Amino acid sequence: MASRAVIAVEAKFSQMMRSGELISAEALAYGSFKGVAGNDQCFSYRLSPRHAYSSHQAPAVLKTYNPDHYRIKHLFANKTSPLWISIYCAKLNGGNKKVIRTHMVRRVRTAMTEALKRHGYDLSGRKVSNDVERNKNGDLVGTMIISTKERSLTAKMDVLQEQAEMAVATMIRKSGQEFGSRQTNPYQNFNQQGKGANDTKRAQTGNRVRGGENGTTVNSPQKKPFKKNKVFGGMSYRQK
Repeated sequence: MASRAVIAVEAKFSQMMRSGELISAEALAYGSFKGVAGNDQCFSYRLSPRHAYSSHQAPAVLKTYNPDHYRIKHLFANKTSPLWISIYCAKLNGGNKKVIRTHMVRRVRTAMTEALKRHGYDLSGRKVSNDVERNKNGDLVGTMIISTKERSLTAKMDVLQEQAEMAVATMIRKSGQEFGSRQTNPYQNFNQQGKGANDTKRAQTGNRVRGGENGTTVNSPQKKPFKKNKVFGGMSYRQK
């Protein structure tokens, strides 16, 4: 039974990677704070309208001998929240004291929670609604990886919430663009693929036999015959 569960998790995880439903954090774009100087920024963030695993999870995902390999894949294969938010504080920004780093992460998480709530979402990205039949298309889908900065420790809460509002607005815009493109062209990944040699050859053949403007058939060009000439006992070929 255990082996069947492992095979099922591996199969689902592989399908998520092939379909683009799950990507690496390296593919995430950096978000910006318009009008906010670098020293005044309380955190930096990367985001994508798709789900992604973080860089510190990559070794466990990519290396089968990693002790957390199956646990991480099982986590992603069974994760149901539409919005994946990861907030962390590096020692470079928060120092060596874990209690300080934890406090910085908590402040940023509180600001993000309030910003999402103002837009009608909970921290998992689900649309907050009193309706019994909630439309899942209204959920906020994607990934946000947030790294706190030194300013998050001393900044006032309204400053933190203002920057969190910018980040959430950017996430909502990107998620909406992704959903709109999927609705417009659900097969966009297939349409973007390049044509193969056989497709190109068939297209060229079709152009040669396709009717002209007056309905006449356009024949493919004929090769000119060659004429033999004797040159110093040898043979040369001259085209007419």
